[in-house]
Amino acid sequence: MNKTQPIFQIQPKKVSGFLKRLLVKIDSINEEKSGSFLIILSFIIGFFTIYVTLYNAADESDVLTLGSLISKGYILYNDYFSHHFPLPYIWTSIIIKLFGSSIQVARLSILILRVLIFYIAMRLSKYYIVIGLTSVSWSLLSYLYLGNMVLYDSLSAIFNTAAIVVTIAILTSNIKDSLGRYFFIGITSSLSVFSDPTKAFPFIVLFIGLFVYILKTNPYKKLYPQQLVYKLLILVFSFSLVGIFFLVYLLATSSFDNFFKDAVLFNYHTYSKYAGSFEVKNLFKQFFSLLDIFNRAWSKNVSPLIRMDNFLELDFSIYTGFLYRFSILTLVLFLISNKNFLAGLILYMYAATNLMRANRLFHSSSFVLLAIFTTFMVLGYLMQVFRKGYLNHGNFSNKTIHNKLIQIVRLVASSLVFLLFLWLNFRSCQFIINNSEKFTYNYNFSNPINSSSQFIALTCGAEDVKILSYPLNPQVYFWSGLEPASSQIFLLPWNAELYQSLVIKELSNQKNVIIVVDQEAVVWGKYKFQEYASNLINFLNENYVYLPSGYYVSTSLYKLCSE
Repeated sequence: MNKTQPIFQIQPKKVSGFLKRLLVKIDSINEEKSGSFLIILSFIIGFFTIYVTLYNAADESDVLTLGSLISKGYILYNDYFSHHFPLPYIWTSIIIKLFGSSIQVARLSILILRVLIFYIAMRLSKYYIVIGLTSVSWSLLSYLYLGNMVLYDSLSAIFNTAAIVVTIAILTSNIKDSLGRYFFIGITSSLSVFSDPTKAFPFIVLFIGLFVYILKTNPYKKLYPQQLVYKLLILVFSFSLVGIFFLVYLLATSSFDNFFKDAVLFNYHTYSKYAGSFEVKNLFKQFFSLLDIFNRAWSKNVSPLIRMDNFLELDFSIYTGFLYRFSILTLVLFLISNKNFLAGLILYMYAATNLMRANRLFHSSSFVLLAIFTTFMVLGYLMQVFRKGYLNHGNFSNKTIHNKLIQIVRLVASSLVFLLFLWLNFRSCQFIINNSEKFTYNYNFSNPINSSSQFIALTCGAEDVKILSYPLNPQVYFWSGLEPASSQIFLLPWNAELYQSLVIKELSNQKNVIIVVDQEAVVWGKYKFQEYASNLINFLNENYVYLPSGYYVSTSLYKLCSE
């Protein structure tokens, strides 16, 4: 090879081969139609994974149970306790009210919502192929992070990702900003916040980014003041619109005080003692550590035979925890190298804010979905490199050494991201195919159905029987259709600290009640139910009839069933 020959110089005769024809074919693809096809494909794939419950069925059952109770006329926060924000419960109550109490319909509603929101985001951002592939990949991987379940994390991930997608499209000038796009960003950000209040921080990042963008693209001497005001007002108004809706709901149902007490103050003063406090300093930690990418935990497992069913270890792999961070950082560097400094900085800060609360498992689903999006954006850059190399006179790079080095780094980084991510998706497909029985209705729901049938059998046909399952098994309420006997549908250390005496008081006023208590339960491996719920256990031993099957039954129901 001639020493003066440019790096990656391709001879014209060679570029006329298969690869060039392939790239020309790719260039001729109708992106809009392809994106729509991929969205439909993602729905089909997602439909076959709606039943799988890898872990944490209790959190979803909490949403399903309270959603079902709300659909019957009960008031959230007044009649039943929750320390989560209201969107998942209200959404579920509407679905159940319209279509009935069904796990299939509830989970299908999340899939349809995701497909719809992604389709809108795709149209607004014009990232047709990128969003289509993101949706397909999330259908293949979402069950690993419970994204197929009815959880606040699932909802916030959908809305969170949609907001950043359109924002990045604006900041990179892929599209022109418009009031409609600002409205969409505000609405989706607000819906994300009312699923998970910690998502207020990502919205602040987006607001700052768009504010700077408006000023940057409209120098003051050319900017009509009302244009700046209109754009910012529509962003603030659309964000506030969802808040106004829930505020009206809370005020109309006289539940605002209890909402503030349990979903705000309780989390700050009580729950934080057990789960740890949410601290802003975590943002700075993620920001200055490059999303903690050098933490050895993320590359603990380098084996390509990653186990998809070992959720506790899932993120400790170069194909997951490391890949997600590397993908985001790669896109950030690509944006900066393309002189899209604002877009790169906002994306980086957005990723950091999504790691403030949790950096793994289902609480990190927003971060994971963001990483999937950035992976396909990086893939887009990889395709650009090949287009320039094979379709632009056979030369990968410009003439300067600096640009050659940049393109080499881009090529290596994007190829690594793509190969790691391709393998992760392949392993997930392989897991789904080889374990198809684990994705069926019976496999995932036979146990809660059987547990619920035991409660139903003990009712003796009485219609006014209520039940409890402590410390944590809210599945039985949803599957049995029997209402909880207390406002506390679970009794974990944090709500027992404040409300155990209330549970006892409520049970004293109930007539026909069945209770099952796992007295050997240890929450999070350190909080023994026998210890933190000792007052309740003593009350049950003194006032209820204990059956050999392990259930406590109220004396009135016991007499009724003995007749």
